[in-house]
Amino acid sequence: MRTMSVLLSNLFFTNFKQRRRYLIILLLLFFAVSCNKPDDPEPYSIKYYSSFNLGTRPFALAVNPESGEVFTLCYKHAFYDSCCIEKYSAEGDLLGTIVDFETLSRGNYPGYFLSDLFIGDKGELYVIGQPEIEMAYDGISVLQFNTDGVFQKEIPFLGNGQGSYNRATAYRKGTVYFAGNRQIKTFPLNGKAGKTYLLPDRESDSSPFTLNVSGIAVNSLGEIFLTGQSFNDSVNVFNTLHHLTVYNPDREQIDSTRQLSGEGCVPGAMVSQPRVEIGDEDRLYLSTFYCEKLLIFDKSGKQLSEINLQEFGDKNFIPYDVAVGNKRVYIANATEKKVLIFKEE
Repeated sequence: MRTMSVLLSNLFFTNFKQRRRYLIILLLLFFAVSCNKPDDPEPYSIKYYSSFNLGTRPFALAVNPESGEVFTLCYKHAFYDSCCIEKYSAEGDLLGTIVDFETLSRGNYPGYFLSDLFIGDKGELYVIGQPEIEMAYDGISVLQFNTDGVFQKEIPFLGNGQGSYNRATAYRKGTVYFAGNRQIKTFPLNGKAGKTYLLPDRESDSSPFTLNVSGIAVNSLGEIFLTGQSFNDSVNVFNTLHHLTVYNPDREQIDSTRQLSGEGCVPGAMVSQPRVEIGDEDRLYLSTFYCEKLLIFDKSGKQLSEINLQEFGDKNFIPYDVAVGNKRVYIANATEKKVLIFKEE
């Protein structure tokens, strides 16, 4: 910049030959800067790739970023006491049931509630669970397996407060995040003390976020993304509006809240129980339960894509969990034994 300023000033205080020389240098500098200007980023693109059938109904998905293998936490009936973990190739070929319910329950009684599945930073497989579904019980366990299903250890934690099981879980860089009861709790898997963040109370804060959490994800900056249902104080009931809320743990406050509308859905349908996931470049993926859509946003909040999943699945395809890895996006059907695969380009 200083060189450019000197050249510009010399244009007015030199003779004609020197002025021409400075002008040529300025033009060369201009073209050099123009040539070194970074190319505009390629527009985001995602396309349908394929689908595969599951042996059991899926409850949660996880993708190994190294191998591309897909893991499903499934249940064979309408009860959580028949959970198992199945392993698939990146193309959807069944590699086997690697963990059965007896191993998952770790000797606990029937009714063992398993809520989520994650791949750790070193390829570990983590299953989040609670010994039983009772409002009075507040214990949470993390079961660790290798990717062949061999049990390694159990990490017990206290619950997420007020005697209620967690509504949503997320994993990021060795820490498990639990959300529910108007609070977020973090549990580092290395045994260090975690933190508790209290979310605004509807009685003292105008925030639409309530304890009806459906999804949580954490980006590379540590920002926490929550999906939840609004609470209508005037009639004291939940309404049909859902929101994506960004919580900043450094400032311990909500940075922004965005309403998720039901536009494009069946008239009267709500965007119910959206699940949220973070992918490469902090892209945000939302699967909307009743609108049968996958919404994708960049890290600034700009919408990149909206995919009508019924165009690629069954008529009754209802998206539930979403997993991202290896430039692929996997969407599990909440009612059928099926997963859709999309490729990012």
